[in-house]
Amino acid sequence: MSDLDQRIMETLAEHLGWQPNMDGATEAIRAMVVVEASKIADRVDETTRYNADLTAELIALWEQHIREDLSEFYRGDTIEQWLHAEHKGLGGRRAIDLIRAGDVQPVLQQIASLQGMIAT
Repeated sequence: MSDLDQRIMETLAEHLGWQPNMDGATEAIRAMVVVEASKIADRVDETTRYNADLTAELIALWEQHIREDLSEFYRGDTIEQWLHAEHKGLGGRRAIDLIRAGDVQPVLQQIASLQGMIAT
């Protein structure tokens, strides 16, 4: 059995709640799941591409949502300037970088603080 096959069997055993190489678990899994490593690699590549596309789509939606929130306070280029500026309230980081890294919560909190300042 190749190293990849062994890792696959151990991972499957773990997720199924079996101890690898105990009570015939590895053999039972092998009997149930007979796949070639290349087929798994192809499937992983497809899943990775799908997840990357999904992540990019979610980030684009967050950017759009945050731009709409900022339009309460800013117009046009000023929104982009705010997104690309370093902010003390974001630890000196740029909002756009946080959004694109998927860390939108600090940005939303910063916008909420702007909303709070306007409301008072």
